[in-house]
Amino acid sequence: MDQVGRGSLEGSVERLAPCLADNYSFEFSFSADSPAIVCPGPGCPIQEYLNMADLRARFAQAFFVDAGYLAIQHQMLNIEVDRRGRHAEVSGYIQANHFLADSSVDIAWNDYRIETVKKKGRWKIERESTSSRCSPRASLIATT
Repeated sequence: MDQVGRGSLEGSVERLAPCLADNYSFEFSFSADSPAIVCPGPGCPIQEYLNMADLRARFAQAFFVDAGYLAIQHQMLNIEVDRRGRHAEVSGYIQANHFLADSSVDIAWNDYRIETVKKKGRWKIERESTSSRCSPRASLIATT
């Protein structure tokens, strides 16, 4: 998603494409009070896309632009990997910093999980889920 943060949808699609399985899906829950968004699916805000990488990048871009973010930074902590043959689940805790034009920072604390499968010698993401730990997101003033 770093390429989306730099304004390059195509760059994000290019970087994501080799990582995603053909049956890739994702689910985002932005707060404990709101329903999860599942893509692809009828509740997904992006209904037209070329492939799964394009869908994921367009979802991130729409969120980024709608919120007015200038830059993003993600930090993953407490990463655990549970490997079972050709399948693995990776889980962790993610702190997402979203920088705004007024020098404030929206900070989201989330649980993050991906389910992967090894195909033709490469690990591919089949499912990604993120669920927020706080509602609403905290907003802090950035100091420079």
